[in-house]
Amino acid sequence: MDALFRASAPFPPVSVPEGVAKRLAPLRIDAGKYASMSLFLSAIAALASVALAGMLGLPPVAAAAAAFALSLLLLLALPFMEVSRMQGEIEAGMPHFLRELGMFLGMGMPFERALRMACEGGGALGREMDCALRRIDGGASVHASVSGIASDFPSLPVKKAIAQILSAYESGDAREMARIGDELLSQERHMLREYASKSALFGLMFLVCSAVLPTFYIVYSIAGEAGFGKPPGDAAPMMLVVFPALGALMLLLSGAMMPR
Repeated sequence: MDALFRASAPFPPVSVPEGVAKRLAPLRIDAGKYASMSLFLSAIAALASVALAGMLGLPPVAAAAAAFALSLLLLLALPFMEVSRMQGEIEAGMPHFLRELGMFLGMGMPFERALRMACEGGGALGREMDCALRRIDGGASVHASVSGIASDFPSLPVKKAIAQILSAYESGDAREMARIGDELLSQERHMLREYASKSALFGLMFLVCSAVLPTFYIVYSIAGEAGFGKPPGDAAPMMLVVFPALGALMLLLSGAMMPR
């Protein structure tokens, strides 16, 4: 995913809504350049679909339009899915981070030193806090640097945890951090149960795309002109490209929604 985002750097930027650019701020990419690259790649997919449509006997214009629209929607959705993944990873690391930070502050460590030691655990939250610490080293205030994480992610647990961290910085009292950590753990268990129900649905859709639809298509191909009045054309692209791509898409969507 990072390689795809870096590949957008040479493209000329196009105008995007300010809200979209702000939503993608955690990725630290130029949203206009990424949108330009998405249009270019979607155009290539549309041209490739014309050749595939000729092999399948489908209308080339309709196939190109469908390929362009689907490719563009998928490419534009990827950054938002990545931001959601980062947000989920941050939320998953919040309980452990708050407990560690509270423990270091309870030992009497200065706030910045305790924050640096808590960041050593790594993860998405550690990376975001490292960026905040670099801004602090550059002269920015602690409040502005740490609160920037809450403004980048529209997540109530993240905002609540950042507010608690800033409260501990201002008051020196870290006793509430354990309670906030327990609340976040409870929310994480709820997310896991929700994902279990969604993964069952994606598993069913994967079976349909990888087994049921190919079976019906093979039957349709065998029946051919005698049963349906028109032969379906070469079945190899459907069996080797289209159905595997649909199955892979189901797996990718299921993996993207997995709590981190």
